[in-house]
Amino acid sequence: MNVSEELKKDVAEKNVAAIRDDLWSCIAFDCNFTKEFKWAWNYCLENGVAEREIYEPHDGRSLSSDMTKENFDKLCGELGSNFSKERLDAIRKIGRKLYPPTQNDEDSLRESVKENHTRQIDDNSLAIGTAAVAVAGCVVVTAVTGKFFAGVAVGAVAGYVYKKAKEIL
Repeated sequence: MNVSEELKKDVAEKNVAAIRDDLWSCIAFDCNFTKEFKWAWNYCLENGVAEREIYEPHDGRSLSSDMTKENFDKLCGELGSNFSKERLDAIRKIGRKLYPPTQNDEDSLRESVKENHTRQIDDNSLAIGTAAVAVAGCVVVTAVTGKFFAGVAVGAVAGYVYKKAKEIL
């Protein structure tokens, strides 16, 4: 099971808000919930964090079941401000439909990491690209949801992606 040091620290400290952020960020790497999210979720449960502690009560916003990338992205943005079981279940269902898992998902992930590890990427290019995605994501999510916090959350995910890319490379 491959989980981040940050998640391990947050679980050890029982920092539930940070654990939610860690889990939320995993979805960017694991849209079908078969790898990184699954590992992180199981790590939390195996190390003393109960499901009832992770979930927040649902905030009442509607949960569209449209099987579209736009709806997946919208619900993921909302998960950053309300980590409810209902919202996570809807995201999981849509993610598995849009990004169906393969039988060799875990093996292909390991191979991908090995191949990418040997590739050299200019750190400045990675930082500039991540910053551009973060700014664009903030603008789009803020415009769509009308909530600045959701836009900032997208920027946080981009920062996490940058951090994970640096760890892998």
